Amino acid sequence: DVGGGFGSKSRPYVEEVVVSHASRVLGRPVKWIEDRFEHFQATTHSRATETDLEIGYDRDGRLLAMKGRLTVDIGAYAFTSGIITAMVASGHCAGPYKIPNVSLEVICVGTNKTPLATYRGAGQPEATFPLEALLDMAARDLGLSAVEVRARNLVTPADMPYAPHIPYGGARCRFESGDFPALLHRAAAGSGYNETVETAGPHERAAWGLACGIESTGFVGFESAEVRIDGAGNITVLSGMSSQGQGQATAYAGVCAEILGIDADRVTVRMGDTGLLPFGRGAFASRGAVVGANAVAGAAQRLREKVLGHAGVLLQENPGSLSLNAGEIVRADGERTGQHLGDIARAAAPGGPLYDGDPALSSHFVFDTEGTLTFALAVHATKVAVDMQTGRCRILDYFIVHDAGRLLDRAIVDGQIVGGAVDGIGGAMLSELVYDGDGQLLTGTLADYAVIAAPDAPPVRLEHLHTVPTTNPLGVRGVGEGGVIPVAPAIMNAVSRAIDPAGKSHAAPLCRIPLRPEAVLRAIRRVRSSQSAPRGQ
Repeated sequence: DVGGGFGSKSRPYVEEVVVSHASRVLGRPVKWIEDRFEHFQATTHSRATETDLEIGYDRDGRLLAMKGRLTVDIGAYAFTSGIITAMVASGHCAGPYKIPNVSLEVICVGTNKTPLATYRGAGQPEATFPLEALLDMAARDLGLSAVEVRARNLVTPADMPYAPHIPYGGARCRFESGDFPALLHRAAAGSGYNETVETAGPHERAAWGLACGIESTGFVGFESAEVRIDGAGNITVLSGMSSQGQGQATAYAGVCAEILGIDADRVTVRMGDTGLLPFGRGAFASRGAVVGANAVAGAAQRLREKVLGHAGVLLQENPGSLSLNAGEIVRADGERTGQHLGDIARAAAPGGPLYDGDPALSSHFVFDTEGTLTFALAVHATKVAVDMQTGRCRILDYFIVHDAGRLLDRAIVDGQIVGGAVDGIGGAMLSELVYDGDGQLLTGTLADYAVIAAPDAPPVRLEHLHTVPTTNPLGVRGVGEGGVIPVAPAIMNAVSRAIDPAGKSHAAPLCRIPLRPEAVLRAIRRVRSSQSAPRGQ
């Protein structure tokens, strides 16, 4: 349970090979330990993207065109996932909006820095940040609210299925379900969002900001699963996924238990063992629910049909008139039959009356997305106080409305979204990898590289809006990365409004994260200088 299957965990490092080889040669255990600086210096980095983006819009605030260039620093070596980050960023630059004309250039630049790889969001936060900032600027230019400008351009349910103009690698990218406008208006109403700048404390101004985000989930093909019943009526689930700490085992046990009519505590989940289940792609790209859980559901459904078929033979009844409840075969009217899952498994085992050559009562299933992505949707709104003398920012309120489709386990989903938001807050306000002019890393320890800690995290309010995607039988959307994607622009939009309530200083907006106090203070001074300049200057 290492937290995810992305970045440094998605590719082998030469040290792993050397240590394994040394152990075999010596015939003894070999341990390799890196110190913190070695880890910072040699382990993959992410987010190194500069975007030059322009949007065109009419007097009503409707988007007409977008033109941009993304320059991605992929470091000294071309890790495959670094190129993937650039591809994903380009595919998300238009966000959830209808933009009829799009021109985008993506450049990957090799440098003498540490190689780039995927990190939570994998290009999606980088793509969301500039567009959401420009939409706020456009709203203020037109004298419209930020909510209204977004509402006029969002893809609506009537537009679906809607395919954005920018391709997404080899996957089919389209919005086939969801209600973006409903999410937006619920976030604005539920958060208390308004565009009045308030006084929050001594020398502090407070303002709201918001941003929309989309998360592409269920990427990369197929996943397999097998479900077995033993003679005691207990269930074993084998999944090609690997446990990364996001609660897959709990979710898969729940899915299987619901279909087979049994308590989840009687289900054991085993993952990542190719000796038991040779075919699987793994836990990355928010695949756990969309691909992995649907494979488990398919195997469990097949096994349910097999169990009821065997029960029909034993009871000499039509299998269609039978069902499962608490591990027992019951008739359609709820009448108990006295036959349990364990009884059926023993009857189907070698020596049993229903033995058909299979040594175990089991079913296997492979779920394939067939190259179609499932999108999760979110709108974040936050209220931020800015100290006008020091540039220090603090979050007063954070509110999320998220559409994850069907929630397999509410606690797990909430944890993923809130955890992603806190991760994004750290990235937006604290964490930065700094190099000097010679390409030497300056932030090689946790004394230099600031990481958000639990006491720094604000309370996050979360609401769910449920629409059911048609891309998978369970109707789920992935949630591993969506919490982080809209965070930075929501915070930056709030800070920009606080320091420039009139919105007339677009020549020098905040346009870079993290929003360190010194950078915010420089922006405050630029705004004041612009406002004090003679008219026409």
